[in-house]
Amino acid sequence: MKKFVITLSMAWNLALVVGVVFNKSFALTRAAGGHYENFPTAIRVAYVVTAALLIWQYRTLLNLWGHRSINPPWLPRLFLIISLISALVNAISRSSAERWNAIPALVIAYGFWTATRPDVEKRAI
Repeated sequence: MKKFVITLSMAWNLALVVGVVFNKSFALTRAAGGHYENFPTAIRVAYVVTAALLIWQYRTLLNLWGHRSINPPWLPRLFLIISLISALVNAISRSSAERWNAIPALVIAYGFWTATRPDVEKRAI
């Protein structure tokens, strides 16, 4: 169940980021401060990079869940920190719709936290 919720959170984030890249209306109030009528090109390009990062995060989680090695070994901790920062930034947004994005960011952070704990091999995730 945890893996499903984490995967769902990753899917939501990716859908939102792709929505920004393609300037979809559902993303307007939920990303980049929520105050754009159309996303500027620079933000859309930045979100292409963000999409690649999200895919890399998910691949890393899949490797952790499959007990495969991660190179570099500090990468999951970096993704944990990035997810926590994302949760904070979303939580303090001026846009009430964007503040909700803190929840999936925290779920993803939890996924990295539980997957990188030393006793992770002793329990089912």
